[in-house]
Amino acid sequence: MNNNLLILGAGMYGCVVKETAMAMGIFDKISFVDDNCTREDVVGTTDMLGELSCKYRYCIVAIGNLTVRRELFSLISELGYEIPTLVHPRAYMSPSAKIGRGTVIEPMAVVHSNANVGNGCLICAGSIVNHNADIGDFCQIDCNAVIGAAASVPARTKIMYGEIVAKN
Repeated sequence: MNNNLLILGAGMYGCVVKETAMAMGIFDKISFVDDNCTREDVVGTTDMLGELSCKYRYCIVAIGNLTVRRELFSLISELGYEIPTLVHPRAYMSPSAKIGRGTVIEPMAVVHSNANVGNGCLICAGSIVNHNADIGDFCQIDCNAVIGAAASVPARTKIMYGEIVAKN
């Protein structure tokens, strides 16, 4: 079985995801699928995902829109792709933290002890998910945001740059 990664979305966030995947050093080939971009590293559009599954074992969604990200996550699941979790080598991940499929942890982010991060989340550079925090599916925690100890972020929520979420 190949060790190739397909990234859905070749925009700005797609480039961040590609660099994270490259830094991990575990994929043989990394390419994009995008309905609106024709760069050299874009190998097709979303309607070609079925046929691309023989060349790409892994697929991840790199689109900021939470609803679109959730819909495409469901589609690639149904098509049988393996959905990886990408953690940049310069991020800190506690061994007791639980991270869902399709989540991307960017450089300098911290996910502390017993934190739970759902599927399809974007944990951006410099953000902190403190111990025992719970992040629902398809959330985005922007740069330098802090999710406090034992705080919860509901599914499909975007926490803005520098925002602090404390336990209720």
